[in-house]
Amino acid sequence: MIGVVLGANHKEKRTSASLSILRYGKENFTTKKVIKKDQLIGKKYIKGLEELEVTLKSEDELYATLKNTENLKSQITLKELTYPVKKGDTIGVIKYFTEDGQVIGNVDIISANDVDNISLITKIKMIFTD
Repeated sequence: MIGVVLGANHKEKRTSASLSILRYGKENFTTKKVIKKDQLIGKKYIKGLEELEVTLKSEDELYATLKNTENLKSQITLKELTYPVKKGDTIGVIKYFTEDGQVIGNVDIISANDVDNISLITKIKMIFTD
């Protein structure tokens, strides 16, 4: 945190004003880890088939400095999954924003596993599943 004071014509006034600004910041704002790297987001299935399960995780971590009374909301947007999926493929994004709509940041959602070596029966199921 950095406090800048302008217009104070005496050293003690500048020091007092700087301390006041820094105290306000310390008492009213907190830096929090919003999401951890490799945090489990959920699972998705290609064509709805259990055999084609893709585990979703966060690619990076995200920190945010927020007012102590402020809450974050999140929105997940996923791409349409198509076979095959490789570990590390970007599957979507999770966006974090404040209650008033200010975007705090976003993190890519990636695949935690490969889905590329399936049985003949699963391949047939894929053909007949919409």
